[in-house]
Amino acid sequence: MNAWTRRVAGAIALAAGAVSAAPQIEHTPVTVGVKGEPLMIRAKVDGRGRAVRTVQLHYSTSRDAAPFSVPMQSSGAGVWVGTIPGGVLAVLDRVSYYISAEDDRGATAETPWFAVRLQAPTGGEAASGGRNWVKPALIGGGVALAAGGIAWAVNSAGGGDDDGGGIPSDAPGTYVGTATRCTTPAGGAPVCETRSTTIRITAEGTVSSSDLHPGTAMQSKLSGSSFVLSAPVRAPGTDGEVRYIGTLVGGRIVGSIEGSAGSGTNTVLFTGTFSAAKQ
Repeated sequence: MNAWTRRVAGAIALAAGAVSAAPQIEHTPVTVGVKGEPLMIRAKVDGRGRAVRTVQLHYSTSRDAAPFSVPMQSSGAGVWVGTIPGGVLAVLDRVSYYISAEDDRGATAETPWFAVRLQAPTGGEAASGGRNWVKPALIGGGVALAAGGIAWAVNSAGGGDDDGGGIPSDAPGTYVGTATRCTTPAGGAPVCETRSTTIRITAEGTVSSSDLHPGTAMQSKLSGSSFVLSAPVRAPGTDGEVRYIGTLVGGRIVGSIEGSAGSGTNTVLFTGTFSAAKQ
């Protein structure tokens, strides 16, 4: 190998090393949380000479459920913050999470899984059906994954279901809470907004809401303890649909948002969660 070949090989090796250098994540695990209260996770991420593009919080409600993904927000000085919503934690005894980071070259790093034990609140309001658990959080993630986690939460808590073909006797009523929807354009960062919402369930099992999806009145039928409300997205070149997948959990509704519009470089993704307490 002549000198020129050696220099080229060395440059390639250095470039490969620069690309493969992954971000470094520093995190003190959270081991205990409160049922029905948002769980805030913090981490410090060092890009090791590169800009940090995204930091994600991934959490799962059971060993067999695929994880939710929540975009963590930068709070400066390399510190990133993400929140697991209290509505998801209201009926669980344990939740697991890990953190991933990606730099502007595509190099990634992730932590191991951490388990959090959830204990009853000392004040008793959230455990007794109060509204402390309904708190907004910026949520983004695959809702098809979220649906599996929620189904497990219902099963593990007994759910209040009948044989699965009828409507739970305590389902009818008015539910009031919040919905957080994130819109993510192709190649862009998610933009999230939180709104108050009201969902009604009749004695016949009709589920309706006029404000869960702004500007659209939605209606569907309850199937056991679950329902899906859908709203069309109509814009030039971006036709699509947003689905609101809800589950009844002990006098509350816990749900997730999924959907997309457009295609290719014009694709817009919709993600999020919603929760409401029976009045």
